[in-house]
Amino acid sequence: MNSNHSVYILSVIAGILALLVFTSFVFSKDDGSNVKIVGLIDRFENDFAVILLEELEEEIILPKTLLPPHSQDDTYLTIELVPVTPRIMSNSVR
Repeated sequence: MNSNHSVYILSVIAGILALLVFTSFVFSKDDGSNVKIVGLIDRFENDFAVILLEELEEEIILPKTLLPPHSQDDTYLTIELVPVTPRIMSNSVR
């Protein structure tokens, strides 16, 4: 196994672990309350914004259309994470 392959595998494992920590942080609230996180717009890439979540040591990429008007680089945002509970909307029998 070469060095590049090892780095790739470690990066994938780190990404999976970060996702697990992030989701457990967001969905760990039993009282249904929302979680607010501060994010910093690091840069724009085409129609997307790269936002750094310093508290979680992660970055997320969101479409520009979800951002407040006139958002630019180095703008701090308050992002509210709303836990989602799946609901069965209908029932049918084949």
